[in-house]
Amino acid sequence: MIAFCRKRIADFKVPSVIEFVDSLPKSRTGKILKRILREKNIQTKTLETDKPLSSTKQPDELPSHSSHTHKNIKNWIASWLAKKLELDVNVIETNKPFAEYGMTSILAVNLAQDLGHWLERSLEAIIAWNFPTVDSMASYLADQNSLVPATFSKSVGITELSHFSDKPAWGEPIAIIGMGCRFPGGANTPESFWQLLHNGTDAITDIPPSRWDLKTYYDPDPDAPGKMYIKAGGFLDDIDKFDPLFFGMSPREAISLDPQQRLLLEVSWEALEKAGIAPSQLSGSQTGVFVGGFWDDYSALQLYADEPSQIDGFRVLSNLRSLSAGRIAYVLGLHGPTMQVDTACSSALLATHLACQSLHNHECHMALVGGVSLSLSPQETIGLCRTGALAADGRCKTFDAKADGFGQGEGCGIVVLKRFSDAVKEGDNILALIRGSAVNHDGRSNGLTVPNGSAQEALLRQALTNAAVEPEQIQYIETHGTGTSLGDPIEVLALANAFRPESQVPLAIGSVKTNLGHLKSAAGVASLMKVVLSLQHAEIPPNLHFTEPNPHIPWDKLPFTVPTEPTLWAGETKLAGVSSFGMSGTNVHLIVEGAPQFQSVPPMESNFQLLVLSAKNNERLKVYAQKIIDFLESGPENLSLANLTYTLQVGRNAMEERLAMVVSSLFEVKEKLTQYLQENTRINNVYCGNVKTHQETSELLLDGRPGKEFVRLIIEDRELTKLAQLWTLGVNIDWQLLYGNQKPQRISLPTYPFARERYWKPITEPKLKGINRNPVATIPSKTPVKTQYYQSVWEKSRLDIDAMVPTSSGLILLFDMDETRYFDFQKREIGDVILVKPGSSYQELGSNIYCLNPTQKTDYH
Repeated sequence: MIAFCRKRIADFKVPSVIEFVDSLPKSRTGKILKRILREKNIQTKTLETDKPLSSTKQPDELPSHSSHTHKNIKNWIASWLAKKLELDVNVIETNKPFAEYGMTSILAVNLAQDLGHWLERSLEAIIAWNFPTVDSMASYLADQNSLVPATFSKSVGITELSHFSDKPAWGEPIAIIGMGCRFPGGANTPESFWQLLHNGTDAITDIPPSRWDLKTYYDPDPDAPGKMYIKAGGFLDDIDKFDPLFFGMSPREAISLDPQQRLLLEVSWEALEKAGIAPSQLSGSQTGVFVGGFWDDYSALQLYADEPSQIDGFRVLSNLRSLSAGRIAYVLGLHGPTMQVDTACSSALLATHLACQSLHNHECHMALVGGVSLSLSPQETIGLCRTGALAADGRCKTFDAKADGFGQGEGCGIVVLKRFSDAVKEGDNILALIRGSAVNHDGRSNGLTVPNGSAQEALLRQALTNAAVEPEQIQYIETHGTGTSLGDPIEVLALANAFRPESQVPLAIGSVKTNLGHLKSAAGVASLMKVVLSLQHAEIPPNLHFTEPNPHIPWDKLPFTVPTEPTLWAGETKLAGVSSFGMSGTNVHLIVEGAPQFQSVPPMESNFQLLVLSAKNNERLKVYAQKIIDFLESGPENLSLANLTYTLQVGRNAMEERLAMVVSSLFEVKEKLTQYLQENTRINNVYCGNVKTHQETSELLLDGRPGKEFVRLIIEDRELTKLAQLWTLGVNIDWQLLYGNQKPQRISLPTYPFARERYWKPITEPKLKGINRNPVATIPSKTPVKTQYYQSVWEKSRLDIDAMVPTSSGLILLFDMDETRYFDFQKREIGDVILVKPGSSYQELGSNIYCLNPTQKTDYH
């Protein structure tokens, strides 16, 4: 039996022990109850296996350490694997990843311990992840006496890294000039996001009933099929709410539109307004859109759950991920490069890297960049629980000894990027600078989704080179930091090798995932925004859930600190790194610098300023007025009246319902807005109007050259009262003419208050429409003939394993070319499966596996 298995399946799947039992515990449907079987104290009986091949060497003792040469180390590792995994030492290929031989994380730690004992030196527990083959590990250990590999190429089997340059690959820095977000914990603006970070808020909550019925799907047993062992995460509020009319969308289209695309539309608009840029000014411009996203359960489940007759164009378009970026460009009328990026967890930061490249290549003048992720159905969470990737309590305990996986989170973030020189020239509010970035892939690591520390290290070094920054200049790293017991040490040691190979200059590390959970395709933009806000406030926020340091990280040898309370970020020049590593293997790192301090020329503060507000209707205008009042009452530091009014003039679209007022102080702004909300119709120098009501009159009076000259003279003479009346009537005003060469600054102000109306279709489970799972032959009740003749024939149909149920006879005949489906059937435990393969003659290949010649009738008997 074992010899038969060795010939047909992977070596690590070959059983070494077979156990006999009197009977198997089964359910009513005949399914074997494996859990009960495991719990029983079964006495094992080891079968005498077939005689091993003559070349087999299964050593009782591992090689001695007479000298630690490459060959001896390689033989020791191969022999250790053979012994621990009960394999023939000759089947171990030294250039194959350990994972292909079935190495678990526990075995990897044991390997590091045993190998270190043999070498008489301390080895990191993660060595098998950084050097995932026998060859690479032996080369590293033979050549090195430190954590740093001799060359990245040797450690991972790459012969040359010619695409990595020693010279900076970047041009000028890229400026971040605006940000918008929706994050867990009510962090729906950059300001509220900072308060969450500063206060050390844990935004993880129980899974809300609006997502799915937790009672149906929760089971603390991680092996329970169809269940999830977690019941908490970071979730957004009001994801069913949207303002379709604002974006020129019908309610019918809105209810079909994936809520992730809705979020991207609203947050993109908010990011532009936060940058002080009126979105209407971008129509026809070379503005790019780069959006990360990879899961769209709302659209997919809606499409596949519906009857075919109910499918319309809206649902199909909502299911196209590329439209998550394309719809933004369509609504705003943008002509720059537009793309959706999917590398799983690193999607948003890769989108940022690509946007920077596009800006450097002058493919676009400005870029909207970010990512989005929502968890709207239980399927994804159930699947992640099957992999064991999720933390039982739903929280990322990054760098902590209790780290047991990541917690899920939802979110959407957008940043607005420009070339630094353009941002300065155009008077943008620069929040931070991206000095450099780099991207690479893990390559053939120790498993498809397993990180590669050597690849991470190479990425970090290249990012430093591209940014023309010395490692010791970096003061803080926003890590990928998912909170896994071995993933965290892999990342930390890569950081040590790249940023502090010999230096003891302190380096702070943290992860926003401890606050929000892992936002998946939006994780990178959340990390970037955290760094930007930290630079602005000169403070590193606390890293949560850090009580007992991860024992696999050599903290005593590293100059790393994990802030657990708000920490002052000192120094004039502040530099940080941001990492994002995808489950796909794609890794991205950014180097970010604090905004430069300019000697700004203060604007000419006139005694009076003109404040303007507009909205789609009177209701939203009143909400907008209240948002401005709340902003003023929050006591923003160093707020200038001129900057406030200028930003509202040039940085907002002029909409139908309008409000204008002449004011002389911030206090007067608040007082007049309060009176407006109290519906006081007699407020001095306050004017309201609806453009549609007066547009024809204003166009008639101001049409032609005389009308334009009249408006120009009013602006030139700063007749603000007349300007206010003209603007509320619908006259377009070139606000720049009010200020000449000394323009005020664009500042971050409250954004448009979108209507919060519910547009939602409950997510239902996909159904197989028109498919009879148990087809039965039927005879028409009326037939024109008296006698009916029947003939037994084989009918070909599509094989659907999932649709099959246990047979009454317990016997299934499977005709197939290979054994893949045979083993799938065995796993499903549907019945007793007999595999028949085509061949030249009849043969019994093994238990329940036969070969026959289809053309020979005798082979069927």
